[in-house]
Amino acid sequence: MFVEENTLQVDRVPRSVVYRFSYTLHGRTQLWASGDFREVQEHARLVVADGATDPRFEVELVFD
Repeated sequence: MFVEENTLQVDRVPRSVVYRFSYTLHGRTQLWASGDFREVQEHARLVVADGATDPRFEVELVFD
């Protein structure tokens, strides 16, 4: 799995963070989202081991 590291500079502190993991399994695109990174990471580990393809992580910073 390829992981890309980016640097983001923000003037404000986000109110919350949402972690998303999308993937394709059995021909269907799925999305798992949570405010708990470890929960998303564990789900990603399980579905990739089960044969998921096209894995993608996203992070959303919520300010207002």
